[in-house]
Amino acid sequence: MIKLANIQQFIQKVKTAKNINSKELRLTISDAEQLAFELAELLSHELILTNKVSELQNEITLGIEVLNDGGKF
Repeated sequence: MIKLANIQQFIQKVKTAKNINSKELRLTISDAEQLAFELAELLSHELILTNKVSELQNEITLGIEVLNDGGKF
């Protein structure tokens, strides 16, 4: 399971900064690195799922083509 704690912490920092009308948001290198790794993991997982969906769609399409072949008269 993908951990989203660093992304959620970043979102909370953005909300807090916006609420106090801050013009900038500072992150430590460690926080930025953790956020980057978490985002990369999330995007990688998303790509894997997208590929699986695409494969399933292709299988369904092939199955429909076979079922729609009514033969010849």
